[in-house]
Amino acid sequence: MRVTDSSSYEGIRKTLTSTREKMAKAQEAAGSGLRVQKPSDDPVAAAAARRETSRKTLAEAGMKATEQASAQLEGTDEALGSVSDALASVRELAVQGSTGSFSDENRRNAAFEVRKIRDQMVALGNTNVAGKYVFAGYADQSPAFDASGSFVGDASTKEVQAMPGVRVPASIDGKTAFGVGEPDDLFTTLDQLATALESNDVSGVRASLTGIDKNENRVLSARSQVGAMMDGVQVANAVADRHAFRATLEKSRLVEADEITAAADLMQAKSALEKAVAVAGQIQVGGLLGGK
Repeated sequence: MRVTDSSSYEGIRKTLTSTREKMAKAQEAAGSGLRVQKPSDDPVAAAAARRETSRKTLAEAGMKATEQASAQLEGTDEALGSVSDALASVRELAVQGSTGSFSDENRRNAAFEVRKIRDQMVALGNTNVAGKYVFAGYADQSPAFDASGSFVGDASTKEVQAMPGVRVPASIDGKTAFGVGEPDDLFTTLDQLATALESNDVSGVRASLTGIDKNENRVLSARSQVGAMMDGVQVANAVADRHAFRATLEKSRLVEADEITAAADLMQAKSALEKAVAVAGQIQVGGLLGGK
């Protein structure tokens, strides 16, 4: 074969190989909807897409964390609502027990009811949502209160991270909500009331009403704080959701093929291949047309 023939052969071979590769790539893009399927397709876009994937992963983790925090705060609010209802019952017993019309037996029965309510309060203080003790702070793997009503949890306010740099409070500890350590904390007030009823101490029963008032206000304040936290967690969840959505859109923009552009590229690649095959056929270059 002459040098010129050899050069022509090599040039057409390269053209056919190149056009077939472009055709295959155009077919892949049109069929899969992806412009970038591997890093070599577009290294810059592929690297940027990986960053967006990481951002989406972080955002989705933040969404999950805030959803869990919302569930725990809802459980906290329900528990505090039950405490508030129970305190209303205790108030009624105290009011009745402070009147002269209440008999000694009535007061003993009322004392029994107060002690039952006290046990219920301990159980409410150990409310568990999805394996987490909501009043135990960061020590939420264990109950917040022991059987006597002593606080054994962590008095910190937990925070939840929606995104790097975006953290919001997401718990109220039992020490704060139940006033543990205060002279008129919830369990001390109930103990004093039950003792006064058992001993038929009318003045003592009447004095307990002050402590009941303070605890009702304390629980109301705690519920207000929890409500504000629920709002904050919902906002944080929305922030994480927006980040996940934007990361998804940006990754799509980086790697996905525009449908119209992909179709046009496929037609152009097909036309180029047909022309290259036609040229090869015209000069009768053997062996180049196989597998077209």
